[in-house]
Amino acid sequence: MSKKAIDISVYQGNVNMKTVRDEAGIERVILRAGYGKDNTDQKFNRNAEAMINLNVTGGIYWFSYALNIEMAKNEGIFAINHAKKYWDKCAVAYDFEYDSVRYARERGVSITKQVATQFASAFLTEVSNAGYIPVLYLNQDYWNNYFDVDTLKATIPNLKIWYAYWSTKLPKTVDIWQYSSKGKVAGINGNVDMDEWFDSMDGGYIPKPIVPTTNLNVKSFQHAANLDGYSEKVLGEDLVEDGIDGPKTQAVRKPMLLMAQKTRSGWSTYSVGECVRWVQKRLTEMGIDCGGVDGYFGAKTRSGVMKFQRTNGLAEDGIAGYNTLTRLFYV
Repeated sequence: MSKKAIDISVYQGNVNMKTVRDEAGIERVILRAGYGKDNTDQKFNRNAEAMINLNVTGGIYWFSYALNIEMAKNEGIFAINHAKKYWDKCAVAYDFEYDSVRYARERGVSITKQVATQFASAFLTEVSNAGYIPVLYLNQDYWNNYFDVDTLKATIPNLKIWYAYWSTKLPKTVDIWQYSSKGKVAGINGNVDMDEWFDSMDGGYIPKPIVPTTNLNVKSFQHAANLDGYSEKVLGEDLVEDGIDGPKTQAVRKPMLLMAQKTRSGWSTYSVGECVRWVQKRLTEMGIDCGGVDGYFGAKTRSGVMKFQRTNGLAEDGIAGYNTLTRLFYV
């Protein structure tokens, strides 16, 4: 038995984790946490927060640019520190690929099978010792020519194998199978790596969040709704700014219709305030032009909202209502 999984990084852009879970049926997600000397993937924190809030489990991987054993060991520590921000236990994979070999060669380091195996061992031993699940990512070439898998398994008994083999039939017994780099998944624009996450990865290997299920986007929305008086109008009191989209936050959001107004010459400002500013800020963070963050919902903000709705499968009406506001929490 297996579960549908994907692995993602900054190259997938803004991922709608809720759509990935609910519409695409993805049950496990593996995030690139970072690469090299403590460089964080630009979408890692956003994606990890979305996973926690939506109870999506999986793990992380670290792309290696190690030139020696000490650097590989430190990369393991960097990966663990990233994982600790969100989980007390999850899969942590070592990813050493052709670009890693090129990087080393250009700096005078020859990557032999012995060297690559030593790097992997240093990284994955740190992971295992920290109580996380050590995973080695590799394809058949790396299995044959770069990693001594038997030696690694003897050194690290709980080692898991993540095997990249782009075909319709799996020739080996592994723990994760990456079977395509050109998958199409609702909630993600463009191609995405597709994986099968086998039962050997589950049970004790399901990650557990160590942070409250607080969504910073929800928290900033609650603050804006309080400042605008929406909370007082609907509830008779301010929302608790806890970052949890509970019944009261949903009740305050339900009657909201942030919009522009139609005039003879086009569209002009209608809605104003902190909630409009919140919408504009979220759109700007996603690279959508909405005319700035000024709290005035006019023609450019309407166009920005419509672009967001179009790319997220929402009714393209240019109004920031309940569904659009909700979707803005999770992307």
